[in-house]
Amino acid sequence: NGPTNMISKLCFLISIIPCILSLAQAFSVSLGGLSSSRSRLLFVSSLSAPKENALNFSFIRTELKRTHHYMISPASANSGDTGHDEILMKVYFSLKDGKSREDAVATLQSYIASFPFSAVLPVQPLTYIPRGDGNGVDVSFLRKKTQEKGAIDGGMNFLISSSSEEDEEGQIMLVAMRNAEGQTVTKVFTEGLVIKSFVSGLYGDEGGRTGLGKDELMDIMSIQKCIHKWM
Repeated sequence: NGPTNMISKLCFLISIIPCILSLAQAFSVSLGGLSSSRSRLLFVSSLSAPKENALNFSFIRTELKRTHHYMISPASANSGDTGHDEILMKVYFSLKDGKSREDAVATLQSYIASFPFSAVLPVQPLTYIPRGDGNGVDVSFLRKKTQEKGAIDGGMNFLISSSSEEDEEGQIMLVAMRNAEGQTVTKVFTEGLVIKSFVSGLYGDEGGRTGLGKDELMDIMSIQKCIHKWM
């Protein structure tokens, strides 16, 4: 009877093997479905998450611009693009006792007009011309003229304004603005080189460049505050 029982048990095991394989396959498919569903949920969540993150990042970026006094145009703050006539720098000056606004503006105009823009941008062809009204300098970036593009590749305008009454920010203000006329790509890096060199020169910091008559300029007025895009 012993061999007979062993053979019977073996036959029984062989007969139930297909059932076990079928159950294992069904269980595997079930697990795969759950895994796939979970993956789909994670994927859908990942699609919706960036919208919230983008809003948070926009808020943080706006706060940074506000607290660091970045002069960013509304268009650039909303879209991420730089503005057509974005303010790049503001410098506030205060007249010293006994000095006139006319002398201060004329000295500042001469200082800007003699600033070595070409030395700051040795590979960028450019021109810089004092404004006809005597209140600033226009810098134009140049390029090779083609049928599609003109010779002007944007530039920067340095504008001087003055007030007869001194407020908390001073009596004379120098503003540098982007002039994007003719540009297809904004020259943010180039602008940054000019602004940082100009500001460093005013403060006497290392790496800055200056125009002619800086000592005379500082004898007439003092810097109250300076803010710019690359602070």
